[in-house]
Amino acid sequence: MNAAIKAQSAVELSLQSLIDTRLDVPGFPISRQSGGHDFPGQRLGKKRGNGIEFLDLRQYTAGDDVRHIDWNVTARSQSPYTRLYQQEKEQTTTAIVDLREVMLNGSDCLRAVAAGRLAAATLWYAANTGDRCAAITINSAGIQASRPLSGNQGVLLALEQIAGSFQQAMQLHKSTNRQVTAADPLSNALDIVLKNKRNSGRYFLFSGIDKQDDQHFNEQLPAVATTGRLNTLLLLDRLELNPPPAGSYRYRFNDSVNKVSVNRTTRESLATLLEQQAIEREQQMTDAGIPTISLSTSIDTRDFITTLHEHGWM
Repeated sequence: MNAAIKAQSAVELSLQSLIDTRLDVPGFPISRQSGGHDFPGQRLGKKRGNGIEFLDLRQYTAGDDVRHIDWNVTARSQSPYTRLYQQEKEQTTTAIVDLREVMLNGSDCLRAVAAGRLAAATLWYAANTGDRCAAITINSAGIQASRPLSGNQGVLLALEQIAGSFQQAMQLHKSTNRQVTAADPLSNALDIVLKNKRNSGRYFLFSGIDKQDDQHFNEQLPAVATTGRLNTLLLLDRLELNPPPAGSYRYRFNDSVNKVSVNRTTRESLATLLEQQAIEREQQMTDAGIPTISLSTSIDTRDFITTLHEHGWM
């Protein structure tokens, strides 16, 4: 990838780029047991029943469904045996993508771009395991949700919404007369998790969790945690993890180019401040009982999926 294409991919989130993330999703063997949380899904449940997945054989006992007798084993053993099955359940994986104005910044790439890219990879992998997929997007104009559907159809519909919401966010950001909504959209997203009782699946929130002083958001966290349905991916810019060395730097803010000088003392102070802020944001979620992983926005897609597996989230 040349420098021009790389720079463009750091600030744009096209539908095609989201579709292309499927090429980076590694071919992990699909587990037929839920890992991490006890989420229902298109995988084996613990309850034995009339599903289509063969579980085991045992000798026939009174009351067994005669339709499940394995006649081949019965003939060989001269004793009736019943085939046992395990029920399958359906799961929906929903990516909540934070595209608010506060996410439209970054050094290697915009945090909003990283959020969309990692959300797309999550949905592609979830679809490969048999889940229905959907997306909830948040920008300055409000919040939108795609319809949960199975297979590639559900992923593509979700990716269309993510790409469209990002374009809308960028247009609002560049508009000279834009109006930012007063209500905190992150609170609205948590409302959906709490109210959508029909969706028994799981949610992945991709955000910088920059709004910590919203009382409603803070009050919602314990209630969301009790559902066991939300995992949070806290996205951190490279400079938040490792501030730049001492020197003079130019940066762009609101279409104007500014200059800032960093010396050894200010760098150490900045590093301490940024580290403390990142710790507080993650601690806010974990204290409420919501599983959270802090990630660099520059993380490779394959490494990201590996991280989800290591934490039992996939």
